[in-house]
Amino acid sequence: LAKVCRFLDLAPPDFVAPRNVHAARNIAYPSQLQPEDRTLLADIYRPDLTRFEELTSINVSFWTQRWP
Repeated sequence: LAKVCRFLDLAPPDFVAPRNVHAARNIAYPSQLQPEDRTLLADIYRPDLTRFEELTSINVSFWTQRWP
């Protein structure tokens, strides 16, 4: 914040309380993702990831690998 204030030529605030925003909650999920669930999700997202790969030239093929 101090760097931003200096850049904007503003006086920094006396105190800024830290905030925890959009932090993941600690959740005890009742079940684990099953291999067939992973396969289904990979199949759903494969076309989007293929297009992403075409646009960015980043190899993401392992993101949709078949799970045992």
